[in-house]
Amino acid sequence: MGVLRYPFDTRRFCQAVAYLLARCGPKTRGEIGKLLYFADRYHYVRYGRPVVGGPYNALPWGPVPSVAIDILEDLERSAIDTQPAPPQVGPGFVEALKSYVTVTAGQPYSIYSVREGAPRTHLSESDIEALESVSTRYCSLNFWQLSSLSHEHAAQKKTPEPDEIDYLLFFEDEPGASNDVKSYVMMHEEAETAETQGA
Repeated sequence: MGVLRYPFDTRRFCQAVAYLLARCGPKTRGEIGKLLYFADRYHYVRYGRPVVGGPYNALPWGPVPSVAIDILEDLERSAIDTQPAPPQVGPGFVEALKSYVTVTAGQPYSIYSVREGAPRTHLSESDIEALESVSTRYCSLNFWQLSSLSHEHAAQKKTPEPDEIDYLLFFEDEPGASNDVKSYVMMHEEAETAETQGA
């Protein structure tokens, strides 16, 4: 079985970012990425799917939600640069996120804030549970503190940089991880692999 991955959910991404900013206040791109990582870990080991999904990669500053960071970076460039580079993941993602957040140039990092009245219609009760837990525990920490915490996780330690992280590694050290959920995830993945090989 290869690296276990999950598709990126654009609508939940936009609303999760807005939720975190509403609870935590303005944040940098890196801080948002770390908070999403903690939320996906929390939700995945309890409910068998991440909140946002998409690939995570092990990088020098810890696990990074690659697609999410690219979209945030694209929004930052479109809002601040007079001649922004072409988007890394397509203009539709940036336009979707613009409905939920604003970005302001700052030194040394740009700052993201939530737009008033940002909806939560695509977040489930369990999504909100994960985001609320992460907000309570990590809102007060800066990027370097969040990075330091994530460096201690098996997802980082057991993945060579800059390789993609296997979601199953989240079960190794996330408090509240369910063995029943892990068994279900692995059984489902094995069934999908067998079906693909038999096609």
